[in-house]
Amino acid sequence: MQSLHSTVETKLAVAPQAITTDTTTTGEIIDLANAEAVEVSLILGTVTDGDYEVQVFESDDSGMSGEVEITDTNRIMGNDLSAAVTGVTDAVSSWGIVKSLRHVRVKIVSTSTTSGALASVVVNLGKLRGSLASD
Repeated sequence: MQSLHSTVETKLAVAPQAITTDTTTTGEIIDLANAEAVEVSLILGTVTDGDYEVQVFESDDSGMSGEVEITDTNRIMGNDLSAAVTGVTDAVSSWGIVKSLRHVRVKIVSTSTTSGALASVVVNLGKLRGSLASD
């Protein structure tokens, strides 16, 4: 019998951090080589103000040269990638992404920010091919 734990691998794309200005916070490059399914989750701690948009970029280059933002609504499952929230605590918003290229990188774009929010992004890789995620 196989558990979900053995078929999903979670990658930290943007480490938890306070975002206190209008800025673009760029995450780590995630290799999707063994995954057929991708889920991006924005995790917000206490939000005092600001709007937060997740942007997902893809490239076949491991350094993300020539990266292209995924904006096609046919490739994004869920609502749009923005989370315009104020005064929310412990919120998670997730989106499924139909992958096309080998690597992705997530960016959080914050606007209307004075004191901001605590934010993080994880990327869940599913339907793994080859070796399964380690238990």
